[in-house]
Amino acid sequence: MTIWTPDLSAHQGPLYQRLAQAITAAVADGTLPPGCRLPAQRDLAWRLGVTVGTITRGYGEARRLGVLSGEVGRGTFVRGEAAPDLDAPHMPPADQISVASQYAESVIDLSFNVTPASPVRGPFTELLRRTAQQSDPRQIDQLLHYLPDGGALAHRQAGAAWMARAGLDVDPAEVVVANGVQNALTATLATLANPGDTIACEATTYPGVLGVARLLHLKVVSIETNQHGLCPRALDALARRFHPKVLVTIPSFHNPTASYMPAERREEVVALCRRHGMMIVEDDIYGFLAERPAPPLARLAPDITVFLTGTAKVMSGGLRVGFLRGPSGLTSRLATNVRLSGWMAPPIGIELAARMLEPANLEPLLHWHRQEALTRQRMASDILGTPPPVPGRACYHLWLPVPEGAQPGRLIGALRRRGVTVTDPHVFDARGLEPPPPYLRLCLGATDNREAVRQGLEKVADALALDPADPLPAAVI
Repeated sequence: MTIWTPDLSAHQGPLYQRLAQAITAAVADGTLPPGCRLPAQRDLAWRLGVTVGTITRGYGEARRLGVLSGEVGRGTFVRGEAAPDLDAPHMPPADQISVASQYAESVIDLSFNVTPASPVRGPFTELLRRTAQQSDPRQIDQLLHYLPDGGALAHRQAGAAWMARAGLDVDPAEVVVANGVQNALTATLATLANPGDTIACEATTYPGVLGVARLLHLKVVSIETNQHGLCPRALDALARRFHPKVLVTIPSFHNPTASYMPAERREEVVALCRRHGMMIVEDDIYGFLAERPAPPLARLAPDITVFLTGTAKVMSGGLRVGFLRGPSGLTSRLATNVRLSGWMAPPIGIELAARMLEPANLEPLLHWHRQEALTRQRMASDILGTPPPVPGRACYHLWLPVPEGAQPGRLIGALRRRGVTVTDPHVFDARGLEPPPPYLRLCLGATDNREAVRQGLEKVADALALDPADPLPAAVI
């Protein structure tokens, strides 16, 4: 253990943030080298004259910044390798992706939460051809210019039709077109909250939520969850204590836990938000995978909910278009903040996505995705012994518990040596606590090759079978 006492006066902000900044600076200049064990929290608290809680929060913030890692019973250490970028959704290394978005054959990627490319390619090809050969030059000309705030009417209508499939009947005039759901989330939180305000989310959540909160200087409090999503009792207790202004939630196929909130719980959540004066941000990016979706929160409480959805998961990352719908009085502000934070999605991409949302093009695509997700979840169940998927409720990611006593970081290292990449569970943790959640998120759609997914899952099963106390053997890739 290193004997290190930081100078907090050289940094700004609350004491715990100053400590995190001091740790980051010391790591950058080599004062705290990789693998270095930091002082025990109680010892450092005594030397600095602060509470142990301040040290705990400071270490937690430095861990969230990717500088530190912790192991139960051993302490807190400087990370020995490049840390994940917590301010953005995980992306695989550039040298693992070709221009066609196919991963290197030597690496089986189970870390990138995307959907596989559908073989239903005919509509895409035809739409590209029709757009390129559009007989009316005025329509082509419109796609080469800036669009009005909120998007063109035809594109708003397409967004309203897409929301209708989720069970939400909206006026196209209330739909705002965004440059993907991440842009929509940023604009929405900028509309609903001010710097210093508190927002609530699931204790384990999509890293993009945490990144936007940091970008906008929002405080985050976390809600415990179970297999049905966030717990109403925990939400009620948290709201009474912290009075969050906004709840951000992913009720349908939550990322990363894959939970699906039943209709009864959705009603409870809405009632609690009304009681405590909270606005709701509902991220429905994966909702299309449900054949019979539960009613969206925005349907139960349209006056306090902003509903987010998009096309990247159902179509492809290259057709990344977001749609949002909020209370009618907020439409103009939402549209303005979309423009300020991302201006707009490329009009040609929006046009292609809108045409793909027409029923004749969309129905085969939805059917294929639902069947493919079900097939891959069944594969995971057979190999890993996870519960079998429910038909009509299967998605492309899995939240896999690790054996008691196992360290997720050591498992990630073992998998990396076997040629399998997964995401460090630290990035999903909204609590800022040690240790990380004892789970691994497995993305079953990150590669188009179903056999590669099978091989990756088999290697995961092998790594999980290791005795946690045994040294991790090297593997030949």
